[in-house]
Amino acid sequence: MRKTRRYVDPQQSTYDRYRSDHSVGSIEDSVISESNEFNDSNNPLKKRRKCRDVFCLLLFVCFATTMVGVTLYAYLHGDYRRLIYGVDSNCDICGIQNVPKKGFQSSGQDQREFPFLIFQYADDVFYRARIDVPFGADFLNAEIFYVKQCLVTCPPDYKVVMNRCQPNITAEDAISDDGASQARMLRFISGERDILAEISEDLENTWQVIAWMCLVALGTAIIMTMLLRTLAGMIVWIVILGITLSAIGGTTFLWLYYVSITEKDDNLNVHPGDSIWGWERNKKFYTLVSAITSTVITLAILTISIGMRKRISLVIRLFREAGKAVHAMPLILLQPFWTFLALCGVCCASFSLGVLIETAGFEQKYISPEEPTERCKYLKDDILQVSRWLNIFAFFWFTQFIIGCQHFIIAGAISIWFFTRKKSTISWPILRSFDRLVIYHMGSIAMGSLLISIVKFIRLILNFVQKRLSNKNGFCRVLVTICQCCTWCLENCLIFLNRNAYVEIAIYGYGFCKSARHAFQTLVNNALRVAAINSIGDVVLFLAKMVTVIITVLIGYQMLKGRTEVHNIWVPLVIGAGLSYFISHCFISVYEMAIDTIFLCFCEDCARNDGVTKPYFMSRGLMEFVKQSQVNLREITSASSSR
Repeated sequence: MRKTRRYVDPQQSTYDRYRSDHSVGSIEDSVISESNEFNDSNNPLKKRRKCRDVFCLLLFVCFATTMVGVTLYAYLHGDYRRLIYGVDSNCDICGIQNVPKKGFQSSGQDQREFPFLIFQYADDVFYRARIDVPFGADFLNAEIFYVKQCLVTCPPDYKVVMNRCQPNITAEDAISDDGASQARMLRFISGERDILAEISEDLENTWQVIAWMCLVALGTAIIMTMLLRTLAGMIVWIVILGITLSAIGGTTFLWLYYVSITEKDDNLNVHPGDSIWGWERNKKFYTLVSAITSTVITLAILTISIGMRKRISLVIRLFREAGKAVHAMPLILLQPFWTFLALCGVCCASFSLGVLIETAGFEQKYISPEEPTERCKYLKDDILQVSRWLNIFAFFWFTQFIIGCQHFIIAGAISIWFFTRKKSTISWPILRSFDRLVIYHMGSIAMGSLLISIVKFIRLILNFVQKRLSNKNGFCRVLVTICQCCTWCLENCLIFLNRNAYVEIAIYGYGFCKSARHAFQTLVNNALRVAAINSIGDVVLFLAKMVTVIITVLIGYQMLKGRTEVHNIWVPLVIGAGLSYFISHCFISVYEMAIDTIFLCFCEDCARNDGVTKPYFMSRGLMEFVKQSQVNLREITSASSSR
C-alpha cells in the first residue's frame, strides 16, 4: 500500500508548523516529529573531519620532548638534597656521606652526624658579634664573604629552619652604626612570635572547618546552577534593575551632597584667605566631577537597558538553554575536576623542574679576600640559565593547552546536544567530544594556547624589565608600562577569541586560523548580542559566584565563632572563601562556556538555515525569539516603506 505524504507549505516556517502540529507538547516532541520530515544534510557535525594544524602539534611534541631533555640534564647536574639539607663551603651536602670531587681536596667529607647548616657572614651582624670583622661590604653582594659550615646542633641563640641555623635575636639586640638596616633584616628573618607560626596553628586547628566550608560551597554551587536554569529570567531582570537603581541612587546622592556642601559654604562665608578655603573648594570640585561622571554612567546604563531590552530576552533564553544542556549531560560538571588534576600535575612538574634547575650547577673554586682558604660554590652554565626561561614558558603553554582542551570538550558536547534533533538519541557526547579532540584537533588547541603563552611570556619579560628600570630613565619606564598595557589587552582579546574559535572548531572541524576568522566575523555581525551576553551574562555569573562565597563565609563564621584556640579567625575564613570561589568558578565556568557555545550554535543555525526548506536545529524557545525578531523587522521595513 502506497504511503500518503502530508503536504507541506514551503512558505510556512518551521516554527509555524511546530505551533500548528504541536500546540501542546514539549520541545523535544516537536523536534522528534520533524526529524523524520527533514534530513540532516545541513548538520555541520555530519561533515567528515581530518587532522588540523599538524605542524603545531609536532611543534608541541618537540617542545615537550625538549623539556624532557632539560629535566634529565638538570637531574644529572642537580640534587634535591642540596636544597633540603644545604651545602657547605666545600660543596658537601650536610647530613650525608659525600663523594670526593675532582680538584677539591677538602670535599668528600662524612657529614652524616652534621645535619644542620650555618651561614657565617663576614659582613653580618651575627658573625661580627662572634669574631672581630668590621662592616664594609654590601650584604646583598656578599656571596664570597661568608662561610657555610655543617654542625651537629645549632648554637643556643639560633633556631632550626629547614635544616638551617637561623639567628634567634630580636631587633633590639642589633642596634649598631647602621642599626636601621640591620633591624629590618632581623625583622625579616626572625622574631619573638612569628605570624607564620600563628597561621600554621590556626590551619591545624581549623582544617575540618575549612573542609566543611568546601562542601558547603560545592552544594551551593550546584544549587546556583539549577537556579540559573529555572529562574534565569527573574535573576537577569533583578540584576538589571538592581544595577539601574544603584546607579540612579548613587547619582542622586552625589548631587544632593553637592548641593548641601554648596549651601554650607554659602552659610559659612568662606573667603579665599581663610585656611580651610582650599580644602572646601577641592571637596566641592571633586564632588561635582563625581556627580557629573555618575550622571553620564547612569544615562549610559539606562540607554543600554532600554535599547537592548529585546536582546536581553535572548540572554535569558540562552541561560535556559544552557541549563537544559547541562541538565542533559550532568557529567560535564566534572570536567573542571579533571582539568584541575591536570593543572596540579603541570604545576608540580614545573615546580620540581624549577627546584632541580636551581640546585643544579658545576663546582667552581674561589678564594675569599678575607680568608685565603680555597672555597667551592656551584655555578650554572648557559644551558641551565636558558632552562629557567624554558621552564616558565613551558608552564604557560602546558596550562593554556589544558584549559583549551577543557573549553573544546565542553563546546563539543554542547554542540552535539544542540545540533541533534532527537535529544533522547544522544549517547556519550562528552566522550565523543574527547575523541574528536584527541584524533583531529590537538594541533589546533596547541596553536591557540601557543599564542596566549607567547603574549604571557612577553608580559613577564616586560615586568622584569620594568622592575630593573624602577630607579632609572623615566621615559623608558613609561614606554614599558604602555607596552604592558597593550600586551594585557592583546592577551585578553586572544583568550576571548580562542574560546569562540574552539567552539567553531567543535562545530565545523576547521583549523584554528579559519575557525578564529569565522568566529570573529560571527561576533562582529552579532556585536550587540555579544555585548548583551558579555555585560549582563558576566554580571549574573559573577554574582552567582559571590553568593556562593558569601553563604560559605557566613556558615564558616558561625562554625568558628567562640573558638578560643584560633588566633586569627580571618585565616580559615579567607582560605575557605578562596576555595569556595574556586569551586563555584569551576561550576560556573562550565555554564559560561555552555552559554557561549549555544550562542554561536544559534548564530550558525540562523545563518545556515531558514526555517522553511532548511529547518532550524534550535529549540522552540529560541525559535520564538527568531520569529519575534522577524516580525519586528517586517514592521520596521513596512513603516519605512510607507514613509
